[in-house]
Parts: sequence; C-alpha cells; structure tokens
Amino acid sequence: MSFRVLASLSLLLLLLASCGAEETGVAALAPSREKPLVISGMYRVSGETTPLDGSRARHIEGSVILAVEGDGYVSSFHLLTNFPGPEGVMKAEVVGKGEGRVDGRRLEGTAETQILTAMFQGVDPKFPFLPQVFGPRIESTSVATIHEDGTITLEIENRAAPGQEYGSTRTTMTGERVTRFAPGAPVPDSEPESKGRMRP
Repeated sequence: MSFRVLASLSLLLLLLASCGAEETGVAALAPSREKPLVISGMYRVSGETTPLDGSRARHIEGSVILAVEGDGYVSSFHLLTNFPGPEGVMKAEVVGKGEGRVDGRRLEGTAETQILTAMFQGVDPKFPFLPQVFGPRIESTSVATIHEDGTITLEIENRAAPGQEYGSTRTTMTGERVTRFAPGAPVPDSEPESKGRMRP
C-alpha cells in the first residue's frame, strides 16, 4: 500500500471523527421539548363523599384553588354537597383552606374545612338574606395528582376536628384546571363570599 493511500485513509478517519464530535455537541445543546409543569390555578371538580360507616355516598362539586411556591402549596375550597341533619338531608357548602408539600405531580397535605347549611331544608345555603347554620369543622388529609393534560385527581380522608361530631368519610374527586395563575401572582379565594366564614 502506497504512502499516498495511507495518507488518504488517515485523513478520512480524522474527518469522520470530527463529524461525530460535532453531532454529539449539537445533541447536547438541543433544548428540552418537555413542557414545564404548571400546577397553580383554579380547578373545577366533582365526585363523591362516602361515609366509612357504609351509609349512602353524597355527590360533591365545586372549585379548588392551588398555589405553589417552591416545594410547598396552599389551597382553598368552595364545594357544594348534601349533608344529613336533624330534619333530613340539607344542602350544604364546604369551605376551607389547606397546605402541604409538592413532589413532582403529587401534592400531599392537610386541610381544615367548615360545613355550612341553610336554616331551612331544601334551601340553597347561599340564598341571600337567610341565615346560615354552622355545621361541624372537619380535618382532612389529602393527596392530589396533576396529570399531563391539566386534569386533577383528589383523594381526601375526613374526620371530625376535636370537639366536633362528624362521621369519618372519604372524598374522591376529579376535575380540570379552568384558570392558570402566573408564578408569584396573588391567588384569590375559591369563592370570595366564603372568606372568613369558618368558625374559630
């Protein structure tokens, strides 16, 4: 094999190695196509609350607001459901706030809520000019999962707060984000008129 042939082969190998290095560099600098995870926002949700004593499940629906900062979150709730009272099943609101930690798409935390019912059976508890009745205060532990399409799944274990009477229940809800909050933006209550209505 002549010197000229050997030189040509050496040059070809150097060119191939150079191309490989350039391709590797381009791949390393290529931007990620994965969309950033967005959690903060208002979610419309619905589902069921099931008493652990085997009683009939109750429908529940409303809004949940989540605001994430760092690896933590705060939440507020405004939900509508039915609640068994002394005179039968009453329409009720469930209002409250929660907090917890964020791990990827999973949120784990606790919440304190208050049940509010109308004074008269069959009347919407939000009906103007009619007084509301404070029901039991509830303590909850919750796990929420945010899915890639922006929907949410909630699993909540509920029990009576100290000194309250409330049979333990399990609430499961699903829903979708209807409003997105920019990072650092002020987060409103899930229902303005529910603010401050929890009994201390």
